[in-house]
Amino acid sequence: MKNRVPPLSPTLVKKILNRYDLHLAKGFGQHFLIDDNIRRRIIEAARLQPQDHVLEVGAGIGTLTVALADKCRQVTAIELDSKLLPALKDTISPFNNIKVLATDAVKLSLADLGIGATLPNKLVSNLPYNIAAPIIIKYLENFSFLNTFTVMVQSEIAERILAAPGRKKYGAYTVKLEFLAASRLVLKLSRDIFLPPPRVDSAVVQFKRRDVKFDSQARQLFKLIESAFSQRRKQLVNSVNSGLNIEKAKIAAALTTLDISADIRAESLSLDDFIDLYQLLYRL
Repeated sequence: MKNRVPPLSPTLVKKILNRYDLHLAKGFGQHFLIDDNIRRRIIEAARLQPQDHVLEVGAGIGTLTVALADKCRQVTAIELDSKLLPALKDTISPFNNIKVLATDAVKLSLADLGIGATLPNKLVSNLPYNIAAPIIIKYLENFSFLNTFTVMVQSEIAERILAAPGRKKYGAYTVKLEFLAASRLVLKLSRDIFLPPPRVDSAVVQFKRRDVKFDSQARQLFKLIESAFSQRRKQLVNSVNSGLNIEKAKIAAALTTLDISADIRAESLSLDDFIDLYQLLYRL
């Protein structure tokens, strides 16, 4: 029986690109994986089960798509670049469990996925660099049916995701992600495993959704976090006062109750600190 998942290599990727006279668009952040071992490790990290329905963002020419489809019940693959669609459809032709959506992943809605359709439960993607950060947070906030994310991102995004309080990369994005999901580094990647090689290194990170609701209170908490980091060199009392128009005395009193210095900056607070501060400020 013919192997439906061809070995991934620079030769294969170049062959597909040449066949369809494709030139990669920098605006789409297109860098195609050309290392079969890395593809296999991504699949292993995702722990795919036969009943899984996987969402893939930035399917490109389908080299990861077919490997996903070989391991699970269904793949919904999103690819916005119309020039890549003929190559993608050719690559996935041996499979009948792949649905392609030619839509903007940042604007993806339930209607795009299909009203009444079985929704995906996992996201596995080599995310386009230019949309990776907003995609992760949007999907965690809005698509509760996605339980795990196994995604490839540029190293700078991975550092923001995994940063600890007090570190340079630690910010509002880090804290909000921690509220929504537990994250871990799967592996670091060299730029040489892509065609064309990007100017930065990459990493695979994984998220497991926490049992929390992104409701009105969570949105209010996020506004507090965002305001705290909006002027990160200022003391938290001043930045929150400026962003949310809460009296400085009230913020300082809440910090004192939490045994936190009134001179503290946002970058020194943990997620639990922000939750405690939020509950005091809004008297929940």
